[in-house]
Amino acid sequence: MVPPALAGVGLWWPAPETTGPPAIHVAPAPAPLEPAEPPVRIAAALTSAGTITFAADSAVLTGSSAATVGRVAHILGTGAGAGVAITGYAADTPGPAAVAQQLSERRASVVADALVNAGVDRARIVAGGRGAADPLSTPAASRRVEISLR
Repeated sequence: MVPPALAGVGLWWPAPETTGPPAIHVAPAPAPLEPAEPPVRIAAALTSAGTITFAADSAVLTGSSAATVGRVAHILGTGAGAGVAITGYAADTPGPAAVAQQLSERRASVVADALVNAGVDRARIVAGGRGAADPLSTPAASRRVEISLR
């Protein structure tokens, strides 16, 4: 109910001035990113890069294995952040299992360090050893490091 003192009194407010809707600024679309190599292609390239083997009771990269690590570093350069697992083996090492485990870990570490020195980000690499597990058909083939996507 309106009080009698205000009866008949009209209130007038001017309409707010409008000049149209406020301008919306839209940022231009970012340039498309270069497509990364699909993981399947990277995995296939890693498999075909070659083998990484070592001399008996050694964690020193041989010439051919060092070249393979270089190819792997190049492949990982096209992988746009793909992470890798490096697994060392030492299936023909005489003595206690702990000795084979330590040697397999050193082999994996040597390969990881070589990849980092070739420009692969350390955060993309996980390295470990499996000792005498998973021997291959010959002792020479069992002295190896395997690299796989993770």
